[in-house]
Amino acid sequence: MKDYYAILEINENASKETIEKVHKLLVKRYHPDLQQDSKKVEYEEKMKEINEAYEILTDVTKKKEYDEQLKEYRMQKIMEEIRVKQMANAKQEQQKAQQQTRQQEQNQNVKAQNMNIQQQYENQQQSPFNVSDEEIRRQAQVYYDELYRQYLYYNGYVKEDFKTVAKRYITVILTIILLIRSYVCSI
Repeated sequence: MKDYYAILEINENASKETIEKVHKLLVKRYHPDLQQDSKKVEYEEKMKEINEAYEILTDVTKKKEYDEQLKEYRMQKIMEEIRVKQMANAKQEQQKAQQQTRQQEQNQNVKAQNMNIQQQYENQQQSPFNVSDEEIRRQAQVYYDELYRQYLYYNGYVKEDFKTVAKRYITVILTIILLIRSYVCSI
């Protein structure tokens, strides 16, 4: 539904004289003969709307009917907005309920897993192959040490024994001593 008050850019309580004055101003502003060629078609449509609004709002009986229709239209719009909000709220409530249901299912799954773990732990405690925490730590350390050795080996670090390292240092020291001695003798 067209809002004739918005088309004429006036208040709904405007008097007939105000409507006439505003109509004259809008006719001067939007008359197609006073516009550029590119905007004539657009302004012709605007002038049709302005004249239609003026015709309805200046006739007392047409204005009264229009005002009643406008009130009813606005009430329908308000009711529509309320329905949309109610539907949105209902959808949100439904989503919350679904989320709570999923959360409860997850909590039940976690509880079941915890009970399984606890049952397994109790079964281990009762088994003849019961392993102490200290033994588990020791085995973990052995495993970690082996992984570290493999890491060093793959990165080019070779484990050498003490004798090989000692021979290398002695060779370097003797070479330095010989170099120093030959330098001192040459002076």
